[in-house]
Amino acid sequence: MADDDEWKKLPTVEKCIHKSWKARVEGYEEAIKEFTKLKNNPGSNEFSKYLGSIKKFVIDTNANAQEKGCEAVLSFLEHGDCAKKAVREVVSGVVAKGLNGKPKTKDTCGKIVLMCVEIEQVVDAREEILEGFKSRQPKVVAAAVNIVTQCLNQFGSKVFPIKPLIQKDLLKPVLEHKDGKVRDEAKALVTEMYRWIGDMLPKLLTTLELKDVMLKELEEEWSKTEKGIPERYTRTEQKKMEEMEEMEEEEGGGDEADGETSKEVEEVEDLDPYDLADPVDILKKLNKDVPDFHAKMVDKSWKIRKEALDALLPLAENTIKIEPSHDFGSVVTPLAKIIAKDTNIVVCQLAAKCLAGIAKGLRKSYGNYAKETIISCLAKYKEKKATVVAILSDCIDSAMDSTQLANVSEHVIESLKDKNPAIRQETTNFCTRIFGRSKANALPKSVMKALCPALKNLLDDSVGPVRDAAAQALGTATKVVGEKFMSEYVADLDAIKKGKVTDAFEKAEVKFPYGAKGPAKTAAPPKAAPPTKAKVESPKKEAPKTETKKGPPGKKPPAKKGGAKKPPKKEASGGKSQAQLDSEEVTEPELTEDQVDDAAAELLTSDIVSGLGNANWKVRLEAVQNFSSKLDGMDGKANVQALIQLLNRKPGFKDNNAQVLGEKFKIAEKTSTKAKFNKRTADYILAGGVEKIGDIKLKGQIFQTFFMIAETISLNFTSANVFEYASKQKSPKIHIEVLNWLSEALKLFGMKIKLKSHMKYLRTCVESPNAQIRGAAMELIKTLAMYSGGAISSAFSDVSNKNTLSQIEAAVENGKGEKPPPPSRGAKSSGNAEDGGDEEEAEVEEDGGMELEDLIDRKDVSTDLDRACESINSGAWKERVAALESIQNVLNSSQNIKSDLSSDFLAGIKGRLSDNNMAVKLKALAVMNLLGKALGPGTKKHKELMCLLFPLLGDSKKHIQAQVVECLDIWCEHITIRPLLTDENLIAPSTDNNPNLRNALFTWIKDQIVKTKIPPRLPKELNLVVPGLYKSLEDRNPDVRKSAQNCLPYIMAHVGYAGMVSKLESLDQKSKQTVQDLLEKNKEQAEALAPAKPKPKAPVKKAEPAKTPKKEKIPDRDIDTKTFKKSPKPSKVKSMKSPVMSEQEENSEPEAPVKKAPKKGGLGKKPAAAAAGASGKRKKEEDDVESPLKPNDKKSQRFKDENNLKILKWNFKVPREEYNEQLQTLMEPCCSPAFLAKLFHDDFKQHNEALKILIGIIPTHLPEIKQSLDLILKWISLRFFDTNTSVLLNSLDFLSKCFTALVGADYMLVEQEASAFMPYLVTKLGDSKEPVRKSVNGLFNELIYIYAASRIFTFLSDGLKSKNSRQRTGILEQLTKLISERGVSVCQPNPRKAFEYIAEFIGDKDTSVRTAALNCIVAGWNYIGDDVYKMCGRLNNKDMGMLEERVRRSGKRVDTSSKAKES
Repeated sequence: MADDDEWKKLPTVEKCIHKSWKARVEGYEEAIKEFTKLKNNPGSNEFSKYLGSIKKFVIDTNANAQEKGCEAVLSFLEHGDCAKKAVREVVSGVVAKGLNGKPKTKDTCGKIVLMCVEIEQVVDAREEILEGFKSRQPKVVAAAVNIVTQCLNQFGSKVFPIKPLIQKDLLKPVLEHKDGKVRDEAKALVTEMYRWIGDMLPKLLTTLELKDVMLKELEEEWSKTEKGIPERYTRTEQKKMEEMEEMEEEEGGGDEADGETSKEVEEVEDLDPYDLADPVDILKKLNKDVPDFHAKMVDKSWKIRKEALDALLPLAENTIKIEPSHDFGSVVTPLAKIIAKDTNIVVCQLAAKCLAGIAKGLRKSYGNYAKETIISCLAKYKEKKATVVAILSDCIDSAMDSTQLANVSEHVIESLKDKNPAIRQETTNFCTRIFGRSKANALPKSVMKALCPALKNLLDDSVGPVRDAAAQALGTATKVVGEKFMSEYVADLDAIKKGKVTDAFEKAEVKFPYGAKGPAKTAAPPKAAPPTKAKVESPKKEAPKTETKKGPPGKKPPAKKGGAKKPPKKEASGGKSQAQLDSEEVTEPELTEDQVDDAAAELLTSDIVSGLGNANWKVRLEAVQNFSSKLDGMDGKANVQALIQLLNRKPGFKDNNAQVLGEKFKIAEKTSTKAKFNKRTADYILAGGVEKIGDIKLKGQIFQTFFMIAETISLNFTSANVFEYASKQKSPKIHIEVLNWLSEALKLFGMKIKLKSHMKYLRTCVESPNAQIRGAAMELIKTLAMYSGGAISSAFSDVSNKNTLSQIEAAVENGKGEKPPPPSRGAKSSGNAEDGGDEEEAEVEEDGGMELEDLIDRKDVSTDLDRACESINSGAWKERVAALESIQNVLNSSQNIKSDLSSDFLAGIKGRLSDNNMAVKLKALAVMNLLGKALGPGTKKHKELMCLLFPLLGDSKKHIQAQVVECLDIWCEHITIRPLLTDENLIAPSTDNNPNLRNALFTWIKDQIVKTKIPPRLPKELNLVVPGLYKSLEDRNPDVRKSAQNCLPYIMAHVGYAGMVSKLESLDQKSKQTVQDLLEKNKEQAEALAPAKPKPKAPVKKAEPAKTPKKEKIPDRDIDTKTFKKSPKPSKVKSMKSPVMSEQEENSEPEAPVKKAPKKGGLGKKPAAAAAGASGKRKKEEDDVESPLKPNDKKSQRFKDENNLKILKWNFKVPREEYNEQLQTLMEPCCSPAFLAKLFHDDFKQHNEALKILIGIIPTHLPEIKQSLDLILKWISLRFFDTNTSVLLNSLDFLSKCFTALVGADYMLVEQEASAFMPYLVTKLGDSKEPVRKSVNGLFNELIYIYAASRIFTFLSDGLKSKNSRQRTGILEQLTKLISERGVSVCQPNPRKAFEYIAEFIGDKDTSVRTAALNCIVAGWNYIGDDVYKMCGRLNNKDMGMLEERVRRSGKRVDTSSKAKES
């Protein structure tokens, strides 16, 4: 036993290497104590004794001893100077034995490596720990990767460089390791790299050739990261920070936040991926992939040239750093030649992209080839396509990075004088970009003296964009080289040109402004910045000086001395509007030091001023108390801002003595009651108060000070800035007290904050790891819920932590059940305002609740939706379903989305809602349901999607109908029924022949009228639904009748009984009596449901007299019904009214005036009484209405002008504005001004009025109509492109009545008249609305009597090219009628070609098109017999079989001779 204890007598060094593990454990423990004692003497020789054996501590064979040994090594590295010599062998031991030990040992090994980095032995530590990546044991690899991640996380990429980590044989194996833990750690490492170098990492990872799945997983992790900030510092950095702290303490205290911020700015600096990447020899790869590259580059075929460039492009673009040792002239020269001379634009674009990639990869080494590239790009700027110009600009900019402007200035000046304006413009833009990123010394005076005159000359260019570009270039140059130099070229310009250059100067963004020491991007040190909303630092003495020195050239520095002594009269908060006071921005200028000193000298003694900055706290306390007593005696005209700026001088509101600070905040509270207290003054106090609000001794006084500021200015300004400053603090106490303060403030002031500006900080507190901060945040949410109800919870819907989310829901539930206390305090400014201060406060309070929708963070998923719907139009229904399921997944993952959806996505959804496959249609319906929920208010932008749901109501299955109704309710929640009525979207479904659709529709309309808040009535367009309602009241289906009867009183409540009765005219006598009885039966219920309360209030409003007498309205309506003196009887004009127009005339409110109109005299009755109450202007208007069309004889001249191309040919797919303008100009001599205004008004209702007038004058003004028929038909063709159904129906009604009149007058259309509208009329054969198609078919029956049938055949045949199957069917049916009635002689250009073309549609995928095509050919067979088969050309067996079968079934042929006699 004695022998066993002999080791206890040994010295510590020998115990540490003893064979007994117990001896080693005791030796390690003694070594730790010894190292700790020597921490103040790191150079002691005692440390050197352990150098030879320190590695054995880590690789101890006994697990318990190894654990203690690692702790000893950590202490050794931490305290000994000589430890740096042992880093390599220690870390190698960690990798060899430590990382597969016990968990505690592993953790200590990680700390050992971190300590090696801290003592600045990064290279040795990194090289050895990276060996662990190659270990065969997965747990060792995982631990090694984890340690590297910790090093990067804690020290940052500057201390622990990333470049050595991105190696293909190092990083790729761990990312693709078969062990899951290793892969997870490797992903964490790559994610940590992304935190430090950001978007340049994906470029660096391209060299690893990772799988797409891996890259996708990494990108998902990257999206959750934030910018990296070092958490730990090396010994050298620690010493520097200590020295800075000592210097600040010697100066009387410093701004810790400033130090931290500046440190962060220093540490977090973007790295250049070019420096991290290894050079790649792309020419070697190119020669290997495309051996004959140079031969292909000069080949005559553009496809072969493109093939060569396609091979080069990925090498040039995807290579970050190109090996510069080769001669690239053999590649650059052909590429530059292609850019300059190649006629194929695709090849030119590829060449420019290749050169841009090579220039970026070579950088300065590209200088030898830059001139050649720039010359070629300048010459190619003649191309006007924006995509080509953008590619050329990227290429020329990349080349310019490798050379100086002096080397290419001659060629640039030549391009500035080029004849082509596009070249001049883009060359000028190129100059602007050069100026914006260059230093002044990179723009020699010799070059600028040659360049500026050329740019100046372009200010007089004949092309506007060139002039603007020149002004921009001169303004940018002024900002870089200085106004003094540029004055020679700008001074003698006229005022307009000089103004443009000045504006460009002020807006120019340059990297190196004139006079600045560094790039403009670099943020100024925080100490130099004034205390604005965006900063958390307190105001500094140096702030105004910094503003003066570094302000933009166009702004004047703050005035000295007397400049701010006399503030504006409205500086007092009581003179500002509530909106100004609620604004979170500080607009008042900061006073200079001289101004503060002047104000202090007037109000305070020199002892007080000097005492405020004394190092002795007792002296400061006495000075502050004297300051307070002086303030009591000051009047309301005292310069409060100057006093608070004086009080804020060091140590200011960061004073370490609580008594002194307490007195200062009392002074701040007193000053807030003074008349000249402004936002700038409040900002100083808020910045200092937030930092000290966590002090229990000062909390109460700071609360009261903040309350007083809120009372003087506004609660919204105070709370928003308090939150902004608090967001930069780290102390939990500050966050807790800030949240508590706002909770208390809301109860005192009421809901007078704008939630949106407060939510970012509140969300941060809600997700804080500190339980007390979360508790305070929940209390604030509870208070907010008292005022805004449960809607506040929607702002936190995307919180990921379920426990936190449940706490939020509980807080909201508790809050919304409580009644908020009445406000006991309020902003003085509101109380003092004489006109509506309370109303303004109410608006602010209301805004707080109304902006809850804005708080929802909506995601932009348009790209994801576009990607998901790629196969939505596939021919295979399963692929369409799969695409819709992908869309569902996107919408399920993003509960709230933005309303910016692409046209491709919308078109895809529209197509699937009308899909023939029921499974696809149901899936599309489910997508619509999700889409409506995700869009929220954004559904208003996509109302046309909702309208496509109405046809789905016609499904006979009840469960599908229920799904459609549910979806309609979701969409209508935000859209409401009102726009559906005003835009006439309910007309077509209400008159549909499907009883199931009308049954569900009228039930839904009734429910929506009940649910919708309607002030006071629904729009008058509701009466357009009445014809469909009457149709349903007599339907054979009892369910349809029941739903229509249930809906009847609700519609009558808004349309009015008289309005409903007026619609009975369209019914036959029997139906009229039936519906009349139902109206009488429901009249009382409708009156009870009518929104009559707001109606009596209308006359009381002051706006009533402004409407002028209603007498003016009465003749207008009278004119509508009895407009023209030439009409034999008013009843005849009335009979010509369009049904839709009569609907618009009828409205419940003006019913009485319409009845009284005849008593007050229509045109021609009691003229003396009418003249007595009408003005001259009124008479003129009536005269205009009476003669809307004027006689003219310019029709033949118009035809000549169109044939000679003096005016635009009336030929378009979609009418452009210039067609509309041309037609208006041509119609001016033909129409009265009032009628012309109706024709070209933006409101569709005016178009309806114009059409009604045209219909009414057909019997009386037919000669005038003939003289202007070509113009009227052109105007009608424009109406075919309108989306309003009533305008379209009225247009067709006019054409029908007009053609009937023309037939009676034996008038034949000329070619110019027919071509003005026939191509567009043909398209309406494919309209989705049955009433429209029916009217168009009727028009073709009349057209045959006023226009050649063969020409009609030609127009119809041209329309067969349409993709609309309904249109193709309608055209083929019309062709069948023509052939049946007029024979095959109408076929153009000849029967053979006509039937051969028609036969192509026998194989159409649409059944109705095939049927119509077969019927058309059968009509021809009736005349020419079996010869029709030869004329049909070569048909496949299937089509020929179908045709023969149809001919066989058609029966006997007609007697062509008798047909000929009849014709």
